[in-house]
Amino acid sequence: MRALGRLSPLWPMALSFACGTSSTQPHGDPPDGNADAGAHVARADAGDAGMRSPHHDGGSPHVDGGAPDHAADSAIAEGGMDVKSSSTDGGDRFGLLASGMRDRNVWPFASDSIWNMPIGSGATLLAAGITYAGSTIAYQDPEIIVMDPTGPLTDLDYSSVGWSGGDRCPATAPTNVLDQLPMPASFLVPSSTFNACAALLRADGHTVAQSNAFAHCTQGGAATCDTNAFPDQDIYGAGISGSHGGSQLSALGGTIRLGEFASGRIHHAMKLSVWAAQYYYCPSSPCRPIWPAATVDSYATPQTYGGTNPHLTEGALLALPTSFDLSTVTTAPGKILALGLIDYGVYLVDDTSSDSWVLETEQGPAGDVPTEFETLYGYSIGTFAAPAGAAFMADMVKLYEALEIVTNNTSTSIGGGGTPRVPLAPAIGN
Repeated sequence: MRALGRLSPLWPMALSFACGTSSTQPHGDPPDGNADAGAHVARADAGDAGMRSPHHDGGSPHVDGGAPDHAADSAIAEGGMDVKSSSTDGGDRFGLLASGMRDRNVWPFASDSIWNMPIGSGATLLAAGITYAGSTIAYQDPEIIVMDPTGPLTDLDYSSVGWSGGDRCPATAPTNVLDQLPMPASFLVPSSTFNACAALLRADGHTVAQSNAFAHCTQGGAATCDTNAFPDQDIYGAGISGSHGGSQLSALGGTIRLGEFASGRIHHAMKLSVWAAQYYYCPSSPCRPIWPAATVDSYATPQTYGGTNPHLTEGALLALPTSFDLSTVTTAPGKILALGLIDYGVYLVDDTSSDSWVLETEQGPAGDVPTEFETLYGYSIGTFAAPAGAAFMADMVKLYEALEIVTNNTSTSIGGGGTPRVPLAPAIGN
């Protein structure tokens, strides 16, 4: 069991666990053979989003075969930025090379990977029952991303500090080098208690190495991590696995990247963590993840996982239904997130250990998403920045409470199957 992240004056985020070591296997169906689990979980119509509760019985999955009404997406000008339709706006050049093909360093993995596959017309949806309790925090967790295979090789050493609150900077065993990875010498990651899941592109230009509890505190010095015991991933491949300890899902895939808010849209599935004690389902030990997650938290038990929805735990794919009323979203970043949640959805990757909702965003040599966000909109991506961010917080409540689970997301029907809501991502061109 790992200690939880702490609030910081520099990165005031929600609390978040980082590592799980359970060897339990993922499943595609509800635990304990409960094939009719939908009869025992919450369901509400689109107009009742604020009334959903994970502890309210009734309802069954429904097929959302509709197409998103992007033609009705009016651009919201805020901070000089326009929200762009994710399927019809030809001016969006985010993550694209001059050829129109994808830049692997910005928009990675195969077009049909879990991170790039849109929700399909065959998706069966069931209300997730996420609710705002009045004190819920909605924020972000930084993912350390370095996609510079030509950078100087930097030693990656082991630090035993993990999430204890101590200093991650000094190596516990400096003579025991875990790895050597390309990274700009000037890119520093201070010690913290964040997950600090890291993804660095190796010198071969296609292999992604991952670790967590990452720190790089001295220019030209070694970096440290808690563990890098995660299989390397090919940046041209599926990219499923990685260093999120509560699920072993990717640190790179699903991360909101620099430039995405400025582009007016999110181009892939996102990653979200919620409170396991309130939402994650585990009727009996051992607790089990849902595909594509490979594990759950090492401390997962029926006592620590308190959810009642058999489809809701690490690995679950959540999305907004096509019937979601975008006109109710009043801020530019809220609408950008709403469109991303309609088109691609969000995967559950970790436990926050508190009443909080945490999205994963990029921190890299070129900057970080929270700073970019505040520059664009004039308020923090953190929702306790009231009153400036009050409208954005109201949007986040609307979005999270309206999320529904894609109950038939499997390795053979990613996003639920059928016709994708938006076109597939272009092929990688570098």
